Amino acid sequence: MSLSLSLVWGFFYATLGQVLIYSATAFINGAFFGRFLHGIYDHTTPFSRLVIASATLFPLANYLISKIFRVTDAGYAGMLIIITLVLVLAGKALLLGVGEMSWRVVLSVAVLTCAAAWVSYELHRVA
Repeated sequence: MSLSLSLVWGFFYATLGQVLIYSATAFINGAFFGRFLHGIYDHTTPFSRLVIASATLFPLANYLISKIFRVTDAGYAGMLIIITLVLVLAGKALLLGVGEMSWRVVLSVAVLTCAAAWVSYELHRVA
């Protein structure tokens, strides 16, 4: 598999894994699709939601994130995990934030972009 294709698959697995982790966290807090899942939230405690998330969403997210290391090298996998972590957190801040876009979100994505470009350049130069 070529390097660019492995990076695309790694980015896909990392993004999906991070989204599953933060979806499980929102489910435990009772904030994940509250309008649709209010029946489940009314009949369960946070501990039982933790057990449900630990049995379903967290293992799947762990599997997807571990799959990144099978698709790419460890240096690229670490870089992809950090990049998707910041992107998912920025997306979460934009979705949950009220009002206009914060300068902190723009700054974090700009720093992430510069850091990702620099790390990618350095990894290509070494390889």
